[in-house]
Amino acid sequence: MLVKALVEQYLDAGDNDLKYMVLRQDFTICEPVQDVDLLVKKVLLPVLLEETDPEIVELVSSQVYPQLALKCIEKTREMGSVQELGWFDDLIVEPLFERIDCKRTSFIVQTIRNVLRVVVGGGNNVASSAERYMKKLIAQMKGKNGERGNAVLYWDTLDLMIPVYYDRVPKMSFEVLSDIFDMYEDRSDNISNIALINSIKATTSGAVTKLLEREISDSLLETISSVWWQFHSVADGLFESRLIPSLHAKASESLMLTLQTICNLWPLYQIPSVEHNRPILSDKIMADLQSEITSLLNRAVSDSNKEPLSSIQQELIVEDTEIDDEQQAYLDQLQVDDDLEFDELDDDPSSSADEHNFEQIAEKCSTILKSLHGDSMKPTSQGYLLPSLENVKISALSTKQDIEDVSRTVWTVLDTETTLPTLLLSLEILGQILQSNVAEINCSRTCESLLRHMKQNKSFLQTIKVGSMTQIIDEGSTFRTMVYSTLLQIVTTRSLDHPICCKVLIEAISRGVRDTDTTISQLAIRIIETILQADYETIRGIDPNWYNFTLLPRVAEIATKVSKKLQAHSEARPDRAQHPVDTTEAAIDIVDRLQWLFNRQYPAIA
Repeated sequence: MLVKALVEQYLDAGDNDLKYMVLRQDFTICEPVQDVDLLVKKVLLPVLLEETDPEIVELVSSQVYPQLALKCIEKTREMGSVQELGWFDDLIVEPLFERIDCKRTSFIVQTIRNVLRVVVGGGNNVASSAERYMKKLIAQMKGKNGERGNAVLYWDTLDLMIPVYYDRVPKMSFEVLSDIFDMYEDRSDNISNIALINSIKATTSGAVTKLLEREISDSLLETISSVWWQFHSVADGLFESRLIPSLHAKASESLMLTLQTICNLWPLYQIPSVEHNRPILSDKIMADLQSEITSLLNRAVSDSNKEPLSSIQQELIVEDTEIDDEQQAYLDQLQVDDDLEFDELDDDPSSSADEHNFEQIAEKCSTILKSLHGDSMKPTSQGYLLPSLENVKISALSTKQDIEDVSRTVWTVLDTETTLPTLLLSLEILGQILQSNVAEINCSRTCESLLRHMKQNKSFLQTIKVGSMTQIIDEGSTFRTMVYSTLLQIVTTRSLDHPICCKVLIEAISRGVRDTDTTISQLAIRIIETILQADYETIRGIDPNWYNFTLLPRVAEIATKVSKKLQAHSEARPDRAQHPVDTTEAAIDIVDRLQWLFNRQYPAIA
């Protein structure tokens, strides 16, 4: 049904049952601006603001308005304007926020929440920079402009607004972030915790640094420390001035919060930077942290081994002598009195609640020490190199050691071999190992061996002359395709060390995107997308400078070179046969995807 017809039927309906039935009908969006304006002004807003039938109000709030938003998204996508900023605000959100101060604020906020929920749930990209809506909602939550309404509803709505208005791009202002923290005070429910954490993700590390200048409770710091990558610029100061001194806290709750915060921030003292080949925390801070945690662990283990005997119990050690009934009754009464005394002590928050948490403290300390030691604590597996890979059958390998020996041989071949048949064989065997369920191999080490093969090997290029014509044949193209396919399989299904992720990323940009084989360049862009999706937050926390000042300039350089090359080919018409239209279009698409990734989805780190 067309929107105009639906509006006419609704306005002509004589009773609420007919109105309800009209609103249940499906409708079609033809012209988003005109259709939405008509439906919202004539039907939806009047229902939300004035309708007394609760079923009709609920229908509009939970179904009709959200469906209108989805239909607009679909229509704008068809029209090729889904990425245009502002339409979602102008057509869908603005009319609701204009009425947020009305007497039916809860209905309006509920409708906003329902619209945002279907947008976020469908993975639709309608992001804009309209932070004013966040401010309006926060003003309502703070009770500045009208009734406060249901707190859970407001926090749920706020949490849904964050991915819509800050879609992967950290740009939440300090003003908004500060207001959210002010409202969070003394709250500990799951919805507000999630909104708080997502706010930290949506802002910049500079805003987080400014926020930490305020007095923040241990519990609040523990909550936001789960977004560890936002703490890279204040890591040393935070550990030196607050976290390490807090390890001397006498209160068990405060100590456990500090330990959990340190656990949350583990990448800052374990993951090495690709730029400096060491963790973010300085050597001095890491040494101090290790010393304090070791001391705390020793105290916890020592205290946990002590018998909790009272002085009265120790005095009542009676040897094997005969005790008459009167003596036994006296001893029993002493025991009862003793139990009563310590029952009262247990009610004192300064006693057992702070003294008998040894196991949890020891567990947290052990986890932190393991992260501080990093890979140095992992035993190095022993094995040997196979004389050849020619007779290897993965299906015949039954032990982890067998797989490791073959893997080690494959790495050596990839590191040293120059003959194409041997390299091809090593990749075939590597592919079988990755599909085998016998044992996992070191995929970071595997990728390290594949790095040098991501670029075109000139020794595999053959020049053929036919008369006056010269043609260059790349015999290594198949091998390179296998290399990129293997890398894509690894980054998609396995976890890699951060430095290796960065090295693969920059090689895929520098070599893969500009490869003359479009299959390889397409595999390269998929590798880039996969690594960024998995590792962008780690890059934000460990290597923001490398990303901003090494990787992004390289992206711009490669995009420019490929674009110029495409332009040169398009101008050289005689060369058209060697570069058909579909190949050119594929290359243009790759450049567009590359620029979209780094300009919009994973921009410079603020």
